[in-house]
Amino acid sequence: MKILVRRTGGFAGLSETLYEVDTSSLASSAAAELERKVRGLESTARSQGVATPPAGADFFNYEISLTDQQGQRTFVVTDDGSAVAELTREILNELSAVAQR
Repeated sequence: MKILVRRTGGFAGLSETLYEVDTSSLASSAAAELERKVRGLESTARSQGVATPPAGADFFNYEISLTDQQGQRTFVVTDDGSAVAELTREILNELSAVAQR
């Protein structure tokens, strides 16, 4: 699975690529665990559907693109303090650790 994470928004209106990770470069157990978490995040984010945008223009939005045997798809999570935002931050921490190796 290829995982691409872009961050937009914030006070300065940033737009940046944070991580590009190909899980095929990881140990099989680490890859499987990361893929499971990312798919869980995708499912949770999609089940919430399109909600009313939170108040405040300075929230970060994370655009997460996944490419695997199912094809390519993208979903967006707003860092608004919700449970899905917390799960996103946990996965971002894991991606950060993988990217630093």
